[in-house]
Amino acid sequence: MKVFGLNIGNNKSPDLLITSADREWVEENFQWLVKMFGHPRVDQFSLDEKHFPKTFDNKEIRIEGVVSDCCSHLGLDINRFSYAIREDIRDFANMPYGSEGRLVDCYIEYDEQTDRYLVLLAKNIFKHPKWLIQSICCELTKARLMGSKVEYDTGEDTNLFLYLAATYFGYGVIIGQNLADIGLRADPWWETRWSYVADIPYPIMAYALAVFSRLRNDSDPAWKQRLPDEIRSEFILALQHLQSSDNELFDPKRIDNALHADRLFELADQHYE
Repeated sequence: MKVFGLNIGNNKSPDLLITSADREWVEENFQWLVKMFGHPRVDQFSLDEKHFPKTFDNKEIRIEGVVSDCCSHLGLDINRFSYAIREDIRDFANMPYGSEGRLVDCYIEYDEQTDRYLVLLAKNIFKHPKWLIQSICCELTKARLMGSKVEYDTGEDTNLFLYLAATYFGYGVIIGQNLADIGLRADPWWETRWSYVADIPYPIMAYALAVFSRLRNDSDPAWKQRLPDEIRSEFILALQHLQSSDNELFDPKRIDNALHADRLFELADQHYE
């Protein structure tokens, strides 16, 4: 299992919180994503009406709208998706409870026989709309990988890898803005606590965004201003580190040629549509 840790000793670049082993892990996974899908063709999405029009066309978040927007981003057929909302112990009023580990709030299943996807959601997650949207973005990224028939790590590191893949497909800023949702709600009789925390630490998230930015030859992306302070600071340091990297993945000429080829393919597609 991949172990994330703070940089202690001489296994880091100056001022970076991410270890050299974790940097290599992030870069290797992005290298695999580039090999499978090419250089990132879209920039980071914002959680707003521009990038999620169906999500925000109602006052209340609807699962159909979020999935529709993600399908549009990822080139998926929304007609192959269905949804199920399930209750659990959190939905019973005035019921004291505790749990060991995290309850499953969002998960996608694929049926090979019908070639369809089922999005399973806990009813409770609708009380936390930003976490709901972030979770669906990650799960639909999984559907994108499944639909491409590519083999990827499905071991203990799967969730960590999916955060990197979601960043590659444009959801990194949204994830970075919602790494945790922790709170307390109380009335005279009951107290309810919740804690939604992403599996990926913020230094790893910052480095993943820096790799994404480097792969697009963008040294000053506008979206960095939307990142939380600690992620933005680490992102800037990570990007500075990557500017001097000798990894051929970040060779400027190679990136320019790849991005130019992608633009030509897009223009050709538009011409023949």
